[in-house]
Amino acid sequence: MSLYYKHSLYIMTKPMTKPKPKPKPMTKPKPKPMTKPKPDNTKSWNILVGDCRDQLKELPDQSVHTIWTSPPYFGLRDYDQADQIGLEPSPEEFVEAMTLVMDECMRVLRDDGTLWLNIGDSYSSKKDKQLLGIPWKVAFALQERGWILRNDIIWAKGISGQKDFTLSMKDAMLRKGIDPQVVRSILSEMTLTSGNAMPESVTDRSTYSHEYMFLFSKKKKYYYDHHAIKDPQVLLDGTRNRRSVWCVPTKPFGGAHHATAPLDLVTPCIQASTSEKGCCSQCGAPYIRDVEVLGSDSEPLDQRDTGRIRQPGNSPIKTSSFGNGREIIEKGWKPGCPCKGSSSLSSSSLSSSSSSGSPSIVPCTVLDPFAGAATTLLAADHLGRNSIGIELNPDYALIAEDRLMTYRSTLPPLSDRYIPLESDNELEDEFDSVTDLFNKEEGGG
Repeated sequence: MSLYYKHSLYIMTKPMTKPKPKPKPMTKPKPKPMTKPKPDNTKSWNILVGDCRDQLKELPDQSVHTIWTSPPYFGLRDYDQADQIGLEPSPEEFVEAMTLVMDECMRVLRDDGTLWLNIGDSYSSKKDKQLLGIPWKVAFALQERGWILRNDIIWAKGISGQKDFTLSMKDAMLRKGIDPQVVRSILSEMTLTSGNAMPESVTDRSTYSHEYMFLFSKKKKYYYDHHAIKDPQVLLDGTRNRRSVWCVPTKPFGGAHHATAPLDLVTPCIQASTSEKGCCSQCGAPYIRDVEVLGSDSEPLDQRDTGRIRQPGNSPIKTSSFGNGREIIEKGWKPGCPCKGSSSLSSSSLSSSSSSGSPSIVPCTVLDPFAGAATTLLAADHLGRNSIGIELNPDYALIAEDRLMTYRSTLPPLSDRYIPLESDNELEDEFDSVTDLFNKEEGGG
């Protein structure tokens, strides 16, 4: 066999294979056409930049429902702004500056509105080591200008006496015959926090770990929804009116603004002072919670209300209020004005109305003339309220706007860390009223 034949035979007997297709040249995907971001028309806040003494004059009379603010503390920080409040030569000049701001706040606040003023104290820079009493100087000055001081609330950043409190609670419950296992369960829910107050290098006094928060009103009668911020009863299956000592730990803020109030301090104030339902778009009157109280009325409701609220449609729930049987039925909301409004909630301004010309329901408005890092505005937005903030420093105003936009959709549900502090006498009264309750539970009754 010739070489040519062998080669031909080899070619003929080789399995036939399809030629590999040539790879297609790589092409970049066509970019999607750029679209302009839609403007955010759902913002519930408005930040005004400038001196609050000037910016407040631009706001209409009686246009806000509540004010929550924490002004710069006297002699504490320099915010590098001309005419800033807080660096006056004397406490008297600081108090005068504060009264001028609050005069304008009184004008823009509704007659049924409230002012929450959080303010810390300062020590004298002289050698006499005097505590200046700045919060009370301001409070008394505001009283002279027509404000009604309704509450002095202690913001407890840190507390002492946890061991003594726990032991006294334990002894009192065991003396009443409550089962030790039940006692341990109760104490686990009432554990107080030692807090995270700013440390001080002092050895001749206690570390300063509280601030004052004053509640003011313009009139004797004002809007206050105490049902919105009730405390849960630990020993009774119900609720009670909120106490005036609030244990709220401070929380750090990563921005440039150092003095930032915790959300848990601001939120209950807004809940109590503005209607969850909203207000009338025509006159601004807040909607009122429609609550019916059944049972003994031997004690005023605002003093000893510890009943459990029954939502519409639920079965009746009877509770004991220190020996007084009481049932609280929440029916819903009712308008606080004679205007005939619609029942739909919108985010329009107070002057808006429905297409038919009748007033609608719109969110209430919160004001903070010293907005800072916008904690007040953040809490208001989380609760579905509108808000106005005023900030002197343009850099802080940008931080506030960024904080609001960043966290608006990612905020977790707020948890109120307020834990009530009790006196020994009040604890004894509660134990007397619940002994039978625990005995029945342990006996299966």
